[in-house]
Amino acid sequence: WSDMIFDLTMSNVMELREDLISSVGHIPVAWAFLIRHFIPPVLLILFFLGADATTIDEDGNEVKVFGNYGGYASPYQILGILTVVFAGFLVASSLIFPKMYNALQTVDETETNMSVDKKNIDEIEMAEKDQTITTCAGDRQFSSGGELI
Repeated sequence: WSDMIFDLTMSNVMELREDLISSVGHIPVAWAFLIRHFIPPVLLILFFLGADATTIDEDGNEVKVFGNYGGYASPYQILGILTVVFAGFLVASSLIFPKMYNALQTVDETETNMSVDKKNIDEIEMAEKDQTITTCAGDRQFSSGGELI
């Protein structure tokens, strides 16, 4: 159980940490924990607080308008909101339709090659023998496709 829980909660970020240590130097385990479990929720909270920020309109009044963060132009506001909506869509769709992302998974060829066992080899050999139907025409033999063997 402990291995499964570690794989679920920290495995990928610890692999990233090990990869980065070779080029960056020492990285504490606390960094990996913060990257995985602390920073993402903080960023979401900051986004939602910022998206509902109080801004000052042309008359000098404070106005709460969703998506009017920092006085940026509308295209930038829309881009920021759509980025978060798209990320939420990816998370929700992976929970509802996990097979949708099978195309992104790489296939380990060593695992597929190892799955062919003796039984499968025997079945393949039997199928090949069934396909080769030999007929005698004098001393010549032909396959089912009419080719000379």
